[in-house]
Amino acid sequence: MRKYTIYLVTICTAVVLLFQFSEVRTNSIQPPAGRTGAPGELTCGDGAACHNTTPNTGSGSVMLSFNGDNNEYVPGDTYQVTVTVLDPDASKFGFECTSIDNNGDSAGIWSGEVQGNIAFPTAGAVDDRKYVSHFMADANNTWIVNWIAPATDIGAVTFYASGNAANGNSSATGDEIYTTSLTINMATGIEIIESGNPFMVESITHDYLNVQYYSAGLNSVAFQLYDLNGKHLKSFDGNSQSPGTHSTTLDVSSIPQGLYFLQYVSGNIGITKKIIID
Repeated sequence: MRKYTIYLVTICTAVVLLFQFSEVRTNSIQPPAGRTGAPGELTCGDGAACHNTTPNTGSGSVMLSFNGDNNEYVPGDTYQVTVTVLDPDASKFGFECTSIDNNGDSAGIWSGEVQGNIAFPTAGAVDDRKYVSHFMADANNTWIVNWIAPATDIGAVTFYASGNAANGNSSATGDEIYTTSLTINMATGIEIIESGNPFMVESITHDYLNVQYYSAGLNSVAFQLYDLNGKHLKSFDGNSQSPGTHSTTLDVSSIPQGLYFLQYVSGNIGITKKIIID
């Protein structure tokens, strides 16, 4: 009986060590979602059991930058967000980032990398937020990611990022976690509803677009929906309206999530804008 007990303890110990090593290696591939330090979130250093450290106590930092003028966004436009992790004592680096509005809800869409390998973690996401992270952590410490701004003016958007500066010893010790944030606002002086700029999208859900538009009262108003290749997907025909500003709701419940063109048509006027259905 003693012989079997020794074997059992040895096997169990090996399994525990293998699991711990596997967990560390898995997070070096990509982190779980919900680890940016945003409101309601942890990081990989405080209570998440990935790295045994207190965030922002090392000698390094993580930096966020946004390439929009004056840190402002135009609804539906694509920008580049850069995350850089600095630490002179680290040999491997990783990160995770999310973008949320003032209510803590996800804002904008992460659309692909410009520099550095990235992933889009989902397991562990807080409040259905969207995340971007490193993929296969290595000596690279800078990632540039395309981000599509919300299709409408939702006010301020804040990016939260956490950076991991690791020593590469395949354990939870000796690493550092850093956090930072950056707030941007919608560009001022755009989307004025008038004859020269006749419509804007007020809000979007997966099922409906709430659109505000201008009518000169001379022709009926219609909207056309196209995909990015110019394929016509749906028509929204309207009636003649009295001169002035009006609102309508367009049913897009049959349209998959993604980026589209919405065209306003009235007489010989056709104005097209990008929208995001998410």
